Amino acid sequence: MEFTKLRYVRYKLGICGMEVFPIKSQYYFKQLCNNLKKQKNQAVFIVEFFNAAGSTHFQKNYKNTTTDNESARSLLKKGKALSKDMKGSFPVPFKTAELANYIEDNLLVEKIPELLKSFDIPSNKPIHAKILSLAIAEQFKLLVESAEDEVKSIVFEKYQNGLDAPFSEVDSPDIYIVNKPYYEEDSADVLNQGHKNYDLPMYHKFTHEWIIRNTGSRNWLNRKLVFINSEDTRIKAEKNLLEIPSIQPGKDVSLKVILDTRGFEGTFRTKWEMQDEEGNNCFPNLKWIFDVKITVSFIPGDGLNGK
Repeated sequence: MEFTKLRYVRYKLGICGMEVFPIKSQYYFKQLCNNLKKQKNQAVFIVEFFNAAGSTHFQKNYKNTTTDNESARSLLKKGKALSKDMKGSFPVPFKTAELANYIEDNLLVEKIPELLKSFDIPSNKPIHAKILSLAIAEQFKLLVESAEDEVKSIVFEKYQNGLDAPFSEVDSPDIYIVNKPYYEEDSADVLNQGHKNYDLPMYHKFTHEWIIRNTGSRNWLNRKLVFINSEDTRIKAEKNLLEIPSIQPGKDVSLKVILDTRGFEGTFRTKWEMQDEEGNNCFPNLKWIFDVKITVSFIPGDGLNGK
């Protein structure tokens, strides 16, 4: 079956009257590359994606900047099918959960609606980041385990199954994302969103900066950025509340905080909310936009005095 401009060619299976769409690996990769957090280039994206699922086919680029791997780039740029060697490089059983975690960690909340649309999930469905990430990972598992490069699209089916499952089988209900801000015509964007993940040694102090733009049409008055899980994470902040000056639509604000990795190894997420003067979360629809993820490792002789 021939694809035109990477778009689905639709056909019906007659199962409960649902339409089912075939999907190729190039279309799959394109949607993720376009809608996950800003990718440096296509080859880096493919290499990191493969590694997240446990593949040994591509060597990870530890500089995390660029790669000249034409084989990786060709999966997106030239639409080359996943080769037998590529498919055979993934572990058995497939690391679905690990890949889903990678996808969830790299979701851009503001692009989730576009990602849902690209996999033909109706816009009236609740947004659930963890279930979406798992459904997308299941789709890649099917692509890897199939002898063909064109398979049935199962993202919508898996997503709906996840929505129908009891919370105990997926995650707590607070993972749901509300579809609108607290105030009408209010919106925000973090301009340096790509700088929110850190790999650091223990006992290391560093400064994190948010460059936040008021992208709505409402003035921001008496707002603050609040470290909402300060009691539940090992990472500590010099301040748990940062006052935000009055910001007009279209204007930016820079907020900085000193964070301390302390003496604990592991991966930690510091959760931050923009709140109004009454403590209301201004952007429940942008659940992770202000969060900072920090992976802390023990490195002998490094960072013991802080930096």
